[in-house]
Amino acid sequence: VHGGTHRVMSNADDFLAEIRARPELDEPRLIYADWLEERGDPLGEFIRLQCLPSDLLRPNHRSAAAIRIEDLQRRFSQRWIGFHVPKGFHVYFRRGFPEVASLSGPVFVGPNGHRVLQIEMLRDLRIDGWYRTGQGVVQVLSRAGFRARLDCLRIANCGLSIWEVRKVARLPLLRHVRKLDLSWNRSICAGCIAEIARSEVLNRLELLDIQGACFGRETIEAILSEPALDRLKLLIISRVQQRDFQSYENRLNKKFADRIEYR
Repeated sequence: VHGGTHRVMSNADDFLAEIRARPELDEPRLIYADWLEERGDPLGEFIRLQCLPSDLLRPNHRSAAAIRIEDLQRRFSQRWIGFHVPKGFHVYFRRGFPEVASLSGPVFVGPNGHRVLQIEMLRDLRIDGWYRTGQGVVQVLSRAGFRARLDCLRIANCGLSIWEVRKVARLPLLRHVRKLDLSWNRSICAGCIAEIARSEVLNRLELLDIQGACFGRETIEAILSEPALDRLKLLIISRVQQRDFQSYENRLNKKFADRIEYR
């Protein structure tokens, strides 16, 4: 039994709701692990092992835990994910749950890619490059029935158009997103910056990665003039190949101080 006051929970859905509400804490996960282990469910042991602070374990115990985690994941991961993961679709477990999914644009817009949206405990979705799949990616993300509470979303090098970037900024599934990576979508413009900065959905945004975009003067001025971007803990952009970029860089550094990176 773990410390603290807890409401009585009688089924798995209650425990999962509590974990989704407090995803940063181990305690709700370990309480669920207790409940599962009482019922002989191997997921309980898996959650407990993945929540172990490895730096506090002796080397031999750390090795044994890693071997056991790998064995349990090999045997049960498909059941815990909820479907057979197709080729080119990667799911990673963190602290007992499938929280990270990584796939290419073509796989995501293919016949099975949408199944990633069925992973209820998903927190980090990474869709990486295949130019000109942006329209399909946005269409899939716009579908109803997405139950996950995303913390991070990456749509990189998918050829998002200006209008698709603006649609992304309005997607309801971004309501809890703190990290948004739209890198190497070259069409990001001043209007996109305004849409992201003023979005009612993206009011928790802390990190914005737009490196690789073709920044013109208007786009840089939009970044400088948007007060809503002051809430960012980190802005990642590319250096602009312009003769007078040094003056812009000085202004950007003044606005963001140590909260901006150039890549």
